[in-house]
Amino acid sequence: MWTIHADFKTCVEDVWKKPTQAMSLLCLAKKLKKTKIAFRAWNQQVFGHVGQNIKELEERLEVLESRLQGGHDHEVEFDFLVTKLELDIWEQMEETRLAQLAKKKWLTEVDQNTKFFHAVVNQRRKNKIIFYMQFENGTILESPEQVHNGALNYSQQFLSTHSNVEQVDLSSLIQCSISEDNNVALSRAPSEVEIYDALKSIPKESSPGSDGFGSGFSLSCWPSEAEIYDALKSIPKESSPGPDGFGSGFYLSCWDLIKYDVLDAAKDFFSGSTLPRFYMAFFWVLIPKVEDPKSFDKFHPISLC
Repeated sequence: MWTIHADFKTCVEDVWKKPTQAMSLLCLAKKLKKTKIAFRAWNQQVFGHVGQNIKELEERLEVLESRLQGGHDHEVEFDFLVTKLELDIWEQMEETRLAQLAKKKWLTEVDQNTKFFHAVVNQRRKNKIIFYMQFENGTILESPEQVHNGALNYSQQFLSTHSNVEQVDLSSLIQCSISEDNNVALSRAPSEVEIYDALKSIPKESSPGSDGFGSGFSLSCWPSEAEIYDALKSIPKESSPGPDGFGSGFYLSCWDLIKYDVLDAAKDFFSGSTLPRFYMAFFWVLIPKVEDPKSFDKFHPISLC
């Protein structure tokens, strides 16, 4: 909806042409953050009035999120949870209005049974809501705050737990067929010349490995503009955006404005630079293993980067 508006690129250009005191990866991250803020104001001015409550809650949520990133605080976290719940309520109201406008789309796509469609959507939404959780000792978490804290504690324990499986010593079953000199030679790190010669020995037209890259990519150091653009085109425009809020449609629509910053960031990344925190954000999602789970061990945690 935004990308087809006549003033869309103007809005992006106004943000993108402003000087940024950063380079490459960090420069791109800062410009994307500023663009996101500009889009919020532009959306309200151009596409109509978004509820004042939603605006205030989003701004408050962003401030609280920044404070939590600076350091954990129980009061700030509680305020963040309350604000997030209130924002979800207002966004559901807005979603209901948009669903009514979307009925024409369903009619044009020959699906006229809108009651059935909305019933399915409501049922899916209901299935995603966790009303309460129960531990093995009988403790029940009923409020959203209790469920949130319970999920946080469970995830921290899950990630910090070390395996107690005893490793079996099988060295007595392995015959010593390699001399000590050979072992030392195999254990030392290869030189830059040896690595480069090994890469040159692999045909550039050969099939890539499990990482999707062949020897031609490694020899060229970093991807070209055409390769980056083709990678963006391979991502469906309707796919869900990442934690930064931008999908492939944004990059493709504004490629002529932002491509140099994207290329610099890509070169910086493939040169081995440290990633800023902006790029390491991800969504932590609990996927239910069973229908209607009531304890955290019935979920499978995954991270959506």
